[in-house]
Amino acid sequence: MPALTRLPYGIGTWFAGDLWVGVPALLAVVAGVALLTALSAVSALSAVVRSPLGVAQQSDPRRTRMIRLALFVGLVLYVVTTARGGGLRTPQIVALLILFYGAFWIVGPWAVDRLGRIMGRFARRPATLLAARRLSDDPRGAWRTVSGLVLAGFVAGFFSVAQLSFGGFTHPDQVAVAVPGGTHTSVTVRATADRARELLKEAGVPATVQVRTGDQSNESPLLGNPGVTARISGGPARLDTAVTVLAPLNPAAPAYTDKAFTAVDDLATDELRSLSLATMAVSFLVATASAGLSAAANVLDRRRVYGRLRLAGTPLRVLDRARVRETVVPLVLLAGTMTGCGVYGAMQLNKAVGTTINTAGALQLAACVVLGAGAMFAAIGAGRPLLRAVTVNPAQQPD
Repeated sequence: MPALTRLPYGIGTWFAGDLWVGVPALLAVVAGVALLTALSAVSALSAVVRSPLGVAQQSDPRRTRMIRLALFVGLVLYVVTTARGGGLRTPQIVALLILFYGAFWIVGPWAVDRLGRIMGRFARRPATLLAARRLSDDPRGAWRTVSGLVLAGFVAGFFSVAQLSFGGFTHPDQVAVAVPGGTHTSVTVRATADRARELLKEAGVPATVQVRTGDQSNESPLLGNPGVTARISGGPARLDTAVTVLAPLNPAAPAYTDKAFTAVDDLATDELRSLSLATMAVSFLVATASAGLSAAANVLDRRRVYGRLRLAGTPLRVLDRARVRETVVPLVLLAGTMTGCGVYGAMQLNKAVGTTINTAGALQLAACVVLGAGAMFAAIGAGRPLLRAVTVNPAQQPD
């Protein structure tokens, strides 16, 4: 919270009271998480009640069904169709986001299951074969390990590349000079245009000067008012020079660009982008911690299997490689695919509003991917001592 209070928004930064949800809400979240964890544990133990011997012998691997893919396609089509109509209220937008999130949560285990089967079919090394078997035997558990980073990758891909904009008022590379209306407006506008050409030529600024008599409201920053516009070539530096050169043409209303109208929106957009970046950083941290805890829990859950493999002569390094691959392979493929989907969605949004890709955001996305991958490998590697500990002297274990 102290770090987040330093993020600027509006006319200042945040107060700690703005970010603190309060003790009742915090306790409610903790109680809700504990309740969901208990329900998940009870549902997982239902198979033990039905067939304890079958569970002990792992005779019925938990397969996934094609209905997951059908539900995923149906939910995504519904969200896309509903969002395309526009005019949605905030509760409806939140509901669609929850449905979109749930769609990927439904299809995730199915994708991991199919990935495990493909890996097993083409495996050439023992570690890869063991990892494929684990993925296909417990796709839900494997998905839980990587789901946080997969969904965080989608959010990162979208918000990093998306060029957010609040308005469609864009007239790039144009400088406008308004001329007061009156009886001789057209004469004054032409004289102003001639003088603008002279000033720009003397300053060495390449430009195309046009006369606006007030009948082309959508083609210039003049918004239908009479005046002169100059389309500047040479980039932002030349554009700033042109604004300075043309300022004397109308001291009462100096020359301006479209930034004069979008400055406030641009500021809000930059601040929202900073908040999105902070959200992505927190999401990656939480997802990485979750993946590390899940990887350690999987080692403890499979300690009997690991012990038997060690007794059968499987080297510890092979078990460790299998453990890493069963997490890294679905993470790379699924998180990479989801990040690409986020980037694609952002590019389509940019195309719809007439903006280009956010270059700075793309660099931030690359940094997030590199740091996230490094943190993920570190979290998985932290379980190596635990694997060594649970496989020491497996013959002395009770089971």
